[in-house]
Amino acid sequence: MWPDWIYEPLPYLYSLSGIVAAWQLDATLGRVSGVLLVSAGVVIWLMRYQYRKALRGASRNGGRNGVGAR
Repeated sequence: MWPDWIYEPLPYLYSLSGIVAAWQLDATLGRVSGVLLVSAGVVIWLMRYQYRKALRGASRNGGRNGVGAR
């Protein structure tokens, strides 16, 4: 596993890189790459948010919401 100081800011880094790429690069491929980076950052952030929200709920109800269950 990566250290927290690298792992946690990655979605923000992806989004920021995508904004810079879309803004600075004139080529269509550069703009598409920027949009994809922003999208990846948002998706990763949402996935982490939903998972952590589910974990908080699981700890409150004794783990009965199926998070991490097989």
